[in-house]
Amino acid sequence: MLRRRLALTHGPKIGAFDFAGGKAAVTFSGNVRSAEVTIQKFSKVLRRLQGHEDLIAEFESVLDTEYSRLVYRHPDYHTSNEFDLHYSIIFAVWFRDRNFTYLFETDQTRIVAVDTPYRCTGKGRDLADYLVASLASADMTEGEALVLAAYMLGQIKAGVPGCGGWSHFRTLRHDGTGT
Repeated sequence: MLRRRLALTHGPKIGAFDFAGGKAAVTFSGNVRSAEVTIQKFSKVLRRLQGHEDLIAEFESVLDTEYSRLVYRHPDYHTSNEFDLHYSIIFAVWFRDRNFTYLFETDQTRIVAVDTPYRCTGKGRDLADYLVASLASADMTEGEALVLAAYMLGQIKAGVPGCGGWSHFRTLRHDGTGT
């Protein structure tokens, strides 16, 4: 179950789940209500699982069903407002038996493993990727990563219309701890 309610537009868009096989942290961008519905269904899948068995396949099934229902079948999908329907979810999963955390993102109805030490999402994604790409590295300390994230978010909020509000950070370390 979400520890923190995923809020509307300019509020926390992060949450955390505990499940039998480990922990998950999640964030999203795009259509708030559709992302929240999908994340709630993800949490139900997590509660059923005992470990990492077929986790991604289960999530992808939920995503395919919900994205198709909430986006592709929406009456406004083929209008000029169709981009208001899309959403993207980034989630990290720590598996107790592996003692390791993996990062994933959704791409419409697919789930893709993230192969970089960071992932940006939302309206400011392109600028954020540009700012972070040359500065982020897999061997950064957590403190360095948080400073870089704060810098990047400040630049995005100053330069991209519609980005604003409070910034919220969540960590999920390879040992399962986090904030």
